[in-house]
Amino acid sequence: MLRTTLERNPNFLGVYTAWEPGAFDAKDARFASSAGSDSTGRFIPYWSRNREGKVSVEPLVGYEDTTRNETGGRKGDYYLLPREQKKECIIEPYVYPVQGKPTLMTSLVV
Repeated sequence: MLRTTLERNPNFLGVYTAWEPGAFDAKDARFASSAGSDSTGRFIPYWSRNREGKVSVEPLVGYEDTTRNETGGRKGDYYLLPREQKKECIIEPYVYPVQGKPTLMTSLVV
C-alpha cells in the first residue's frame, strides 16, 4: 500500500509507517534486518523516491532520537511529536537521509 501510494503521487518524496515494538504483529524478531525493518525486526518501512525517480524501501532511522537538530527540533520529531501529541503534525523542515543522501524535507504525519 505504501509503495503504491508513493507511485501514484509523483509529488511525494516518501511515505512511511512506524509501529511500536511488537505492535504490528508481535513477530518482530522473525523479521530482524528484513526490508522495511531494523535489526530488531520493528516494522518501520520508509518508501522513498530518489532524484532520478527510483522507488525503494529502507527502515526509518533516528525516529527515537531526541538530539536537537540545526533548526532546534529533535531529530526524531517526525515520529516523536505525533506519538506524544496524539494528533496530526506538520514537522518543521529538517535534513533526513533519503537513499543515502541528506535531503531537506518536512513531514505531514498522523
